[in-house]
Amino acid sequence: MTQISATDTLFATLTLRGDIVASIRTSGIDSLDKLVKILRAGVPGISGMTTLSVRNSTQGWATRHAIYMR
Repeated sequence: MTQISATDTLFATLTLRGDIVASIRTSGIDSLDKLVKILRAGVPGISGMTTLSVRNSTQGWATRHAIYMR
């Protein structure tokens, strides 16, 4: 499992049916759950299966997750 530290710089993109609905660059987040909460708050009203792409430029890893938004 990938680790996230509060000092890491994260780039996150949320896509829904191939369209980018949110894209952020952030730091100060120490878990994937907190990142998802921030993204959900930033795009109220979207619903469906989304893809979350996260790149941690500090640690040098990238990952993708399927997340159902409602």
